[in-house]
Amino acid sequence: DRLSEAIRRSMAGADREAVPLSRSMIAEGRARLAGRFDPVHGGFGYAPFNPRRPKFPEPANLLFLLDLHRRDGGPPPGVIAGQLEGPGPLAMVRTTLDHMARGGIRDHLAGGYHRYSTDRYWLVPHFEKMLYDNALLVSTHLRAYEATGDGRWRDEARATLAFVADKMTSPEGAFYSALDAETDGEEGAYYVWSRAQVEGILGGGEDSALFARVYGLDGEANFEGGRYVLHLPEPLAERAEALGTTPEAMEARLAPLRAKLLAARRRRPAPRLDDKVLTAWNGLMIAAYADAHRVLEEPAYREAADRAADFLLARLRTPDGGLLRTYRAGQAKLPGYLEDYAFLAHGLLRLHAATGDPGRLEQAKGLADRMIADFADAEGVGFFFTADDHESLLARPKDPHDGAIPGGNSMAIGVLVDLAAATGEGHYLDEAGRALEAFSPVLAQAPAAAPTMLVGLADYLEARPEAGRGPEDAAQNPKGRGGVVTGKARIVGPEPVTPGQAFDVELTLEIRPPWHLYANPAGSEVVKPTVVSLAPGSPTSLTGVDYPVGESKTLAGATEPLPVYEGKVTLTAHFRLDRDAGPGPFDQELRVHYQACDDRSCLAPEVLSVPLRVTVGPR
Repeated sequence: DRLSEAIRRSMAGADREAVPLSRSMIAEGRARLAGRFDPVHGGFGYAPFNPRRPKFPEPANLLFLLDLHRRDGGPPPGVIAGQLEGPGPLAMVRTTLDHMARGGIRDHLAGGYHRYSTDRYWLVPHFEKMLYDNALLVSTHLRAYEATGDGRWRDEARATLAFVADKMTSPEGAFYSALDAETDGEEGAYYVWSRAQVEGILGGGEDSALFARVYGLDGEANFEGGRYVLHLPEPLAERAEALGTTPEAMEARLAPLRAKLLAARRRRPAPRLDDKVLTAWNGLMIAAYADAHRVLEEPAYREAADRAADFLLARLRTPDGGLLRTYRAGQAKLPGYLEDYAFLAHGLLRLHAATGDPGRLEQAKGLADRMIADFADAEGVGFFFTADDHESLLARPKDPHDGAIPGGNSMAIGVLVDLAAATGEGHYLDEAGRALEAFSPVLAQAPAAAPTMLVGLADYLEARPEAGRGPEDAAQNPKGRGGVVTGKARIVGPEPVTPGQAFDVELTLEIRPPWHLYANPAGSEVVKPTVVSLAPGSPTSLTGVDYPVGESKTLAGATEPLPVYEGKVTLTAHFRLDRDAGPGPFDQELRVHYQACDDRSCLAPEVLSVPLRVTVGPR
C-alpha cells in the first residue's frame, strides 16, 4: 500500500535529492564538532542547560579530527567567521584523550575503557566495557601517537590491548563482546573502593598516602556508599612536580601499588563476560591490532590480528562464502549484516597495510565484492543494512550516521576507496562515489553526524579531485552556485563617510525559489544560521548586524517551526570607518555565510561575496 511504499522510500533515502560533493562538507563537519566541543573537559555535546547529559567517547569524531590534522595540520578553510576561533582538530583530540585517560571512564588498574561517563568530567562511568569502544580507542591512541610523538598515547594503546588480551580474547583468538557493569546486581561494585579497603591492602603509611593523593582518594567520595572511582585529578607530571619528584620515579612507586589492588580486585566476584563473538566488532579489533603492529612493530600484535582473522574466515562463513554474524559455544549463526562485511574487510585491509600480505588483500576484496552484490541498492542509493536474501522486512533500512560505532555505509565507502587505492581497480571508486552521492544530503545538512563518511569523502576527493564541485569555488563565483543567492549592498545615509564615523549598510539578498536560508538566530543548533562578516584588509570595522526575524515555517520531517529567509530579505550591517582612513574611494567585501535548503534537502554551505564601494571624505 502507499504507506508501506512511503516507509520503504524514506528508509532507503529515495526521497532526498543529491547535492554536489564538496570539501566544504568536511570543513563544515569540523566546524559543527567544534561547536559541540567541551573546551574544559573534552568530548562533545556538553550543554550547560543539561549538565547531567552522559558523555560517550565517540572515537569516530576523534579519528575524523586526526585525519583532518594529518591532511593539512590545521583548521580547514571555508568555515564561517567565529567558528575558526575555536580549537584546532589536534587540540580537540588531545584535550579529550587527556581527560578520558585521567577520568574514571578508564580502568586505572587493568586498562581499557568503560562504555560512557555519567557526567561531564569523565569521572563516574557506566561500568560496562565494550569491545568496539576499546578497539576504536586503540586506533585513536595510535594515531594520536603518530601525530604528536607523545609516548603517553602509545602506552594507552598498549594498556588497552593488554586488557583485551587478558579478558576479552577467546582461546581460539577471537574477541568477546563485553563485560557487564554489575556484580551481584550492583553497578560498579567490582571497580570501586573505600579508603579503608585501599589502606588495608597497601598497608597504610607513605604508599597509601601517595596512592590516595594521586588517584583522588584524599577528597570527598565520588561514588555512592562512601566509595571512590579511581581517577587522576591532575596530570601525573603536575602531581610529581608538586611532590618534588619526577613522573618516572613516581610511576615506579605507583606500579606495584596498582598491581596489589588489581590482585585484590580479582578476588572479588567478577562481572559477567558476554562471550559472543560478533563479526563486525572483531573486524574493528583486528584493525586495532594491525595498526598496533604497523606503528609499534611488535610481532605479537600481528599474531593476534592474524589469529582472529583466520578464526572468523574459517568459522563464521556460509558454504557459499557469505558471513555469519555471531558465534558462541561452537555455533555460528545469523546472516551477516552490512557492518559485518564492511568492518571485517576494513580489518583485513588494515592488516594488509601493516604486513603487505597479499592474501589479506584478496580476502578483503572478496568480502567487498560480496558486499556490493548483496547489499548495494540497484538504484544507486548506497547500501542496505540487510542483504537481498535476508528475511523479509517491511523496508530495508540504510543508516549513514555514526553512533557508538561507525555506520555501515560509512565504513563500506572507506573500504571501497582503500581497495581502489590498493588494487588500482577503479570500479571500487565508482561504487564509493555513488554511495557518497546517495548520502550527500546528509553530508550537506548534518556532516558532524557522519564523521567516518567525511573521512571517506576526503579520500575519495583526493583520488578524484574533479568530483568536488562545491563552495570552495565561491571566491571565483560571487553569485554562489547556480545563482541560488545573490546580493547587493548600499550605504544608508549621507556620503562621503568621514574617518571615525559610524555608518550603516543595507544588504539585500535575493533567494531563488524553492530555496530558503535559515534566519539568525536559527532556532536550532542542528541547522546553520545566516551570518554576515567582513573580509580582512578593510579600513572599517563591522560593529553589528540586524538580522530579520524570518518567516516561521514547519519543514518536512520537522516537528517545530524554524525561522527562514525566502525571496528577498534585507539586513542592516553597522560599520565604523577607521580614524586614520585616507580620503577617496575604496572597495570592501561583505561575506554572507549561508546554507541553502529546500523542503527536502540542503546544499553544502556557501560563502557569498558582496562588494561595497565606500568613499572617504576629508577629516
